Amino acid sequence: MLCYTFAMDQLITTAKEAKRHIRRQFNERAVARLFDLGFYFVLTRFFLDLVFRIKAEPIWRGWLLTYILPIVLMFIIEPLMLSLCSFTPGKWLLGIRVLTDSGRRLSFGTAFRRTLHVFREGLGWWILFFNLFLLSQLRHRVIRDEAWPWDNGITVSSQSRRWRQIVSLLVGVVFLVAAMFVISAEKQLPYHRGAISAAHYVENVNDLILRLSPGYDAVMNEDGSWSEGHTVREDPRWIPLPSHRLIERDGILLEVIIEAKVKADLPLTGFIDQKALAYISFVGASPGYSSLFMQNDEVRYSLSDGFTSFQKEQLGIEVIQHVAYTGYQKEGHYLVPLAAEDREFALDFRLRRRVTD
Repeated sequence: MLCYTFAMDQLITTAKEAKRHIRRQFNERAVARLFDLGFYFVLTRFFLDLVFRIKAEPIWRGWLLTYILPIVLMFIIEPLMLSLCSFTPGKWLLGIRVLTDSGRRLSFGTAFRRTLHVFREGLGWWILFFNLFLLSQLRHRVIRDEAWPWDNGITVSSQSRRWRQIVSLLVGVVFLVAAMFVISAEKQLPYHRGAISAAHYVENVNDLILRLSPGYDAVMNEDGSWSEGHTVREDPRWIPLPSHRLIERDGILLEVIIEAKVKADLPLTGFIDQKALAYISFVGASPGYSSLFMQNDEVRYSLSDGFTSFQKEQLGIEVIQHVAYTGYQKEGHYLVPLAAEDREFALDFRLRRRVTD
């Protein structure tokens, strides 16, 4: 009787351990898949924002590409990595290897078919909620010790210890977050860099508007003036955008000048958006200007004060702002008109490249 009880206890313990192992394997593979999808998403943002510089208009195009491109990348990267390395980025972090039952690496064709099965029967054709339903069904298959559809003739093994998996996963997640931060910062820099021409400056301005400010209803012309969109301006107090006067010599832009005089009876911001566009398009094009430099650029932050005169320098470019106003009162980030007949706001903003003969 004692032997029977001991044997039963051993069987129950073994069954529980097997069940824990199965659940752990499911969790490991699910986490690896989530990391892979995050990796493909970061690559998508890299290509859209930095390589191809996809415009923010129309908005549906950006959303559609962000939705489809990760799957395209998955069908390219995953079969390649499985056939060459036996793992994907997420599986590598968690110590998971995918081999044939004979212990060999998968061929590219087998790896591609496996990825196709994952897409159809694991990710549910990338349809939201349907893929969550399939995920729960897969979990039940694992508990019943049934192979996943894409694992026929394939062995998936994991030999890493839990602490190593946790540490590796944390490092991987930090890497993805840092990469997204860098991509988001880098896409704020202008397209043309270096000693740009006036034409390059205009392209930089329009590129920044299209990618970062889809609601900005204006396009800069070749001479620095504005063609202002399709919005009907019915308010007689509407303030037209000031032209950017561009001074060029031997194909190199030397100076950008923004001059404006306003007598409107409405709150003013001091054309902060115009100055920011000019600054990033010109100063941001300097070789030494980077996304990290931008985050600590005190001169750029000083542009948010549209009502104080100053003269500063950044990377060999003088930044000069002269402001004068009467009949207005400063309240926070606005100039509010006073009850006075004589009212005027004048701005002279210049970005001047230092030239050494």
